[in-house]
Amino acid sequence: MIERDVDIADQKIAFAESAGTGRPVILLHGNSSSSRVWHPMMTGPFGQRFRCLALDLPGHGRSARATRPDNYSLPGYAHILTGFTEALAVPDAVVVGWSLGGHIVIEATPALPEAAGFVIFGTPPVGTQAQLGEAFLPNPAVNVGFTADVDTETARSYATDFLAPGSTIPLDEFVADILATDGQARSALLTSIG
Repeated sequence: MIERDVDIADQKIAFAESAGTGRPVILLHGNSSSSRVWHPMMTGPFGQRFRCLALDLPGHGRSARATRPDNYSLPGYAHILTGFTEALAVPDAVVVGWSLGGHIVIEATPALPEAAGFVIFGTPPVGTQAQLGEAFLPNPAVNVGFTADVDTETARSYATDFLAPGSTIPLDEFVADILATDGQARSALLTSIG
């Protein structure tokens, strides 16, 4: 697996690429996460077979903070995704999104007519901010995903609530990603959904 960067409009986007040469698969992470959540899959048999491309959204992982405030919105993230498919010449990729990544996939779908398919999970389809409260089981940790300032203890609680027991994603890496995420990416997301 190699790590690279690409410029999309005025935004520097970091991504990881697996060793596979089969059909391209674009992987989009969730809120306050990064491409690291996909590394176990990318370094395993799946990533050895398919050309997996896991990007870091603006303000997440190794990507630069947003150059424009609207980059921290569902339409802004969708624009990054469509620009990514163009920049890497992978219009026929399968596009996979987890949680926030799934919402981005839904938002970008009309602009990706050549995509081979879409896979979303952990992504309740909501049309309004009011429906957001009904989309998730009650859990105070969910609010962290929309809070600008997060301390280590809160990040650990948030990460623990998102990971299943025995997950291959190292808890400490997920906590580090949460703490490294630009707080404006979290706080602007709720506004964008509204």
